[in-house]
Amino acid sequence: MFIYLMRHGPYSPAASDPEEGLSLRGEEVVRGMARELKSLGVFPDAVFASPKKRARQTAALVAQALAYPPDGVQEGHWLKPMAPPDETLARLRGLDGDNILLVGHLPNLRLVASLLLSGGEYLDLALEPGSTCCLEAPRLSAPARLHWLLRPR
Repeated sequence: MFIYLMRHGPYSPAASDPEEGLSLRGEEVVRGMARELKSLGVFPDAVFASPKKRARQTAALVAQALAYPPDGVQEGHWLKPMAPPDETLARLRGLDGDNILLVGHLPNLRLVASLLLSGGEYLDLALEPGSTCCLEAPRLSAPARLHWLLRPR
């Protein structure tokens, strides 16, 4: 299974958007990353996003660029910032599909990657807003393999 972990794009401060949705710059960053993902041949079988506005918006923009039905994006509370990584992996174990895109936040995404790559030792992956990494995790357990990490230009 290939798991694509994508951190939401840059967002607006709560003072200007109480739900902290994507900023205009955030939309640009996400669209650029979506083009990169398409050029790499990423076509997910399933797309999940945290229920937070910025993650949902990020997932919708990427889904559109990758010809994935935007109404097919599913919300997962197990992708919220403080969701336990074990819970995230437990949700993934029940899924069908070989290519799963998860759009979420730190620290959850970094902890999920750490658990898959090292078995739990903390890895400080540079997942700045809009970044995406590709992990190959055949049994959804360590050791997974990091194929690539893309950061916004």
